[in-house]
Formats: sequence, C-alpha cells, structure tokens
Amino acid sequence: MQDIRRNKLMLLVIIGLIALLPILAFLQYHWIGQLSDNEVERLRSNMQTSAELFSEAVNQELSPAQFAFRVSFTGSLEQISRELSLNYQYWSSRVARPDLIEQIYWVDYDDNQELCLYRFEPADGKLEMEPWPAHLTGWKAYFIERNQRQIEAYNPQSAPDTLSDDEFAYRSAKLMAETPAIPIPVSIDDELSSPELLANLNATSSGRAGHTLLTLNKAFLAETFFPELQDEFFNVADDVDLMIISASDPPNILYQSDSTLQLEQFDTPDAEASVGRLRWNRFPSASRLAFGYASLIERDQMVADSLFGQVSRAWQPAIRDSFVVESPELYTDFPLQAIIRLAQEDDYKGDLTAEDLLVALTNLTQTASATPSASTPATSTASRTTINPSPANAWLLRLRHKTGSLEASVAANRWRNLGLSFGILLILGFAIVVIYISTRKAQWLADRQMGFVTGVSHELRTPLSVIKSAADNLADGVVSEPDRMQKYGHLIRKEATRLTDMVEQILELAGVLSPDKTFKRESMLVPDLVHNALDACKESIETKNFEVDLSVADHLPPVEGDKRSLHAALCNLIHNAIKYSNGNRWLGVYTAVHKNGKGSEIQVSVSDKGIGIPQDDLPHIFEDFFRGPAVRAAQIKGNGIGLSIVKKTMEAHNGRVSVMSRPAGGTTFTLHLPLK
Repeated sequence: MQDIRRNKLMLLVIIGLIALLPILAFLQYHWIGQLSDNEVERLRSNMQTSAELFSEAVNQELSPAQFAFRVSFTGSLEQISRELSLNYQYWSSRVARPDLIEQIYWVDYDDNQELCLYRFEPADGKLEMEPWPAHLTGWKAYFIERNQRQIEAYNPQSAPDTLSDDEFAYRSAKLMAETPAIPIPVSIDDELSSPELLANLNATSSGRAGHTLLTLNKAFLAETFFPELQDEFFNVADDVDLMIISASDPPNILYQSDSTLQLEQFDTPDAEASVGRLRWNRFPSASRLAFGYASLIERDQMVADSLFGQVSRAWQPAIRDSFVVESPELYTDFPLQAIIRLAQEDDYKGDLTAEDLLVALTNLTQTASATPSASTPATSTASRTTINPSPANAWLLRLRHKTGSLEASVAANRWRNLGLSFGILLILGFAIVVIYISTRKAQWLADRQMGFVTGVSHELRTPLSVIKSAADNLADGVVSEPDRMQKYGHLIRKEATRLTDMVEQILELAGVLSPDKTFKRESMLVPDLVHNALDACKESIETKNFEVDLSVADHLPPVEGDKRSLHAALCNLIHNAIKYSNGNRWLGVYTAVHKNGKGSEIQVSVSDKGIGIPQDDLPHIFEDFFRGPAVRAAQIKGNGIGLSIVKKTMEAHNGRVSVMSRPAGGTTFTLHLPLK
C-alpha cells in the first residue's frame, strides 16, 4: 500500500513538472521578445550615434577648408593670389589630411562677362587661367545658375526664370557626388573701406561675384578617407554595411563599403546621418535689400559708417559673409541681419531708406543687449520660419546590418535563443519522462530480481533438502541395503545435477550480460548441433517417456557461432518444452533453410503441445526474471532467466528467436541463424 501511495505521489509530481514546462516556454517567449525589442533599440541607438560621430568627423575635415579659403572680393588677381597663398599656408599647417584637396581654383567673370577658371599653384602662389576641363563643366553650370539666382534675388522683376530652390539644391548635391568640390563665395571683410564694400555689393547684385572652388580628391575619399573613418567608427567586416550617397533625387553613390551593395538595399536604413556640411548659398528675397544699403552708402557715407560701427560693437560675427543664409549653427554678419529683420516687419513697404535701417538696427541692438550672450546672435523664430534654408549637407550616410536590417539580425538571434531555450525545456521534459520511466523500470527490475532471488532460493532449497536428507540417512546407517543405497546415490546425483544446471544457467546469464563476454566464432553443422542438444537432454526425455519428432533438412550449409552458447540455448528450449508439456509427451525438433529480406538463414524450431503461453505474457517472456502469473500459479519450477539467455545469445550471433503459442495449444520457439 505504501508503494502504491509513493508511486501515485511520484506520478503527480511528474505530471506537475510537465504541466509547468508550457508555462515556462510561454514566459521565455515573452521575455526573449521583450529583450529582442530592447536590443533592436539599443543597437539602432548605437548605430545612429556612430553615424553621427562619422558625420562629425567628416565635417571636421571639410569645415576648415570652407572657411580658410575665403577671399575678399577684389578685382586684382595679384591680391587674390596673395590671399590664396596665405590661406593655403594657414590651412595645410593645421590639418591632418591635406590630400583631401586635389586642386584649388578661382572662378570669376572677365570684362566680357565670361565665366573664367583660374588654377592656383601653391608652389609659386600664382593663378593661371585655363579652359574649363570636362569634369568641371557641371560646376561651371552651377556657378552660372548661382549667379543668375543672385541677380534674381536683387532684381526679381527683370531676372530670367531659374530653377526652384529644391531643384537647385538637388542638382548641387548630385554634382557633389559626381565631382566632389567645395564652392566658397567671396567674403565681405569688415575691414574693407566703404567704397570697396559698395563695389562688392554692386558686383554681387549684378551676379559677378567670384568664388574659390576646392576640388576634392575623389580617389583619396573612396580609398583612404572614408575607409579610415569607417574602420574607426564601425565594424564593417562583421556587422555593418554602409553607403554614402548624394542628397539629391535620384541619389548618386559616392562610396560603399562593399562593391556588391545596391542602392535599393538602403531604402530603409537602420541609421542615417547627413555628411559633408556645406553652404549652398540659397538667396531669400530679403537679400535684394542689400542693394538698398549700397545706395545708402553712396548717399550718406557718414551714416553708413556710423551704423556699421554700432552693429559691429553689438554683434561679434561668426562668419564674414553677408550674402549667405546660414544653418542654425552659423549666423550671418552685418548688414544682412538687420535687413532681414526689417524685411520681416509686416508694415514695411517700399524702398529701403536710412530711417528704416536705423529703426531696424535700433531694435536689433536692443534685442542683442537683452540676450545673455552677445557673441551669439539670436535669430527670432519668425526669422527662421520665414527664411527657407537650403540643405546644409551634400551627402547622406546610410547604415544597415549585414543581415539586411537590425530587426532581421535580432530576430535571427531571437529564434536561435528561443530554439535553444525550448530545446533545453524539451530536454528537461524528456529527462523528467526518462527519469520516471527509469525509476519505474528500476523498481520493476528490483521486483523481478527479488522474485528471482525468492525463486532461486526456493529452487535451491528443494534439491539441497533432498541431498541433505539422503546424506543424513546414509550417514546415520538408516539405509544399509545395497539397492536402497544405490537408489539414494542416484537421487543425490540427480539433485546435484539440477543444482549444477541452475548455477550454470545463472553464470551463463551473468556472462551474456557482461560487456567483456566474447563468443568464439567457429564453423559448425546444424545437424550436429541438434543431435548434441538432444543427447544432452536424453535423460530427461527418456525419464519422462517423451516422443521426439525430429526432422533435419538435408545438405544444410554450415553456420558460424559459439558452439557452447548455441548448444546451451537449444538445450534450454528443449528443457522448457519438456517442463511445460502438461503431460502431453511429445517434442518436435525441425530445421529448415529460409530466405528473408536480409538474406538466407537456418531455422531451428522446438515445439511442444503443452500449456501454451497467454497472449498478455508473450511480449515479456524474454525479459530477465520474468515468470508469468499462470506459471507461478501452476507451481512450475523455474527462475525466469532461460529465455532471456536464449534471446541475448541469438542477438550476439546477429540472429533472433521467435515464438508462436496459444493457450493450451502448445508453443513453438524458433532460432534464426543467419548465413553468410
């Protein structure tokens, strides 16, 4: 009863553990999903941060050149040459990658209003005029278009139609991908005299302003500059694909980390950053008022100089260019700030006058004095809304994970983790089932072993009791007649033989189960094996008056095996046929050659017409220590190891043993010995 309760408790524990596994699986799926989502956001944030650092590193290389090579507008090539020489010396001594700039040009109009190109030679500090090379024809069109736009900004009524701001920006960005270069407009120096300032303003308003053009070394960008930066900020070999494209529509590819990458693969990048901060010099309509300021200088030099001094004291300019609308990080110099502020007044109408400008400058100065930091101009929200700034970056950096996207990479890891986790849970569940089965089997085996010990003890007790009783009678002289003494001797020999057979059977089982057991392979004839087994069982056959029906096929081929083991197995079947005959004294032994799917085999069958085997017991008769309930109820002597030895012996010979039986209808065991 206690064993039953213990078994029920163990079964309930096993069921509870197995029922817990799906709950753990669901929780793992949910938790790993949350971790995966967080991992995607973390990786995207890291990738975006790296992209922005990459962008900033590029900007730090390009920005010095954009400001170092500014030239004050003058009409003298000698003055421009001197400024470029000084600028080049200053710039080259302070940058780490001077190879970024391939060539320095000066772009200006001649007296015939033709756009001319001058190449600057740093070695001798001179400007040499040369024809426009083929790879710069796009930039020539850019300058022509830019100057047309400048004329339109000052004279919108008379200027011809030009491209829209967006079209011009996209064309410029595409041009930067095809022939990377930095266009730098003239700088209006605050140290210029009023007449020179007026000349610069007049040249600008008429679309004749000059430019410095720095062409970038495209091979250096693609082969050295971008690869060095990508190795610094990204793990391109394992994790990231990157592409740098123009900020145009459609975009052009400037650089890619792998030559096999396609533009459409970056339609939905994992991270993106603007690269190459440049100034495209888009002109607002308020810029045309600068022409009015030039007129103010012409009409009243004293007033103009006074205003210039006031604003210079109130504002510390960050950039010396009055005709460029800056991005929020950069601010324009005097006088455009005041003019733009004036242009945004709702009640302003008509031409610019000195009084209008004075009012605007007064308001501007008051705003500056109320600002905590006077060195940083505070452009109003209305000003930033009204001015339509151009794209500040020529290129776009796009990143994606090598698997196609961060989601795909994390999803793959997620499924691997889920597979591993579920695999562990399945192994755990399988282990629980195996442990339960092993425990039940161990308990069943322990019960069988206990039954075996009980059965063997009973089997040993009977012959030992008989031997002891006969020996006592002989020793005490109870038996003195020769005939009776001989009868006692036969009885002792019979019981001793029974004990010997029982011990041999147990030793045979131990040998078969031992991993060190070896079978001696030798050729033998099946008829000899059958006759030798019948001779060994002759005494039992004759004592119980059994009729033997023997049929041995002619010309049976020899088989290979261990003679002793096969002899013991056949004898075991013969003894069982005799033991379970139930008084029907008939024994059949047959041999035959049979072909199956694996080849030919010799079959040796032992039949009886005894009690048979119940159908419920047939699957278990070859198990160690098994004895069916009907056998135990009939009190037939045995220990349940004979058939187990037969089965293991046949398996060791690559054969098998089969059985056919029906209750009260006899049993037939067949040994299947394979041929070569």
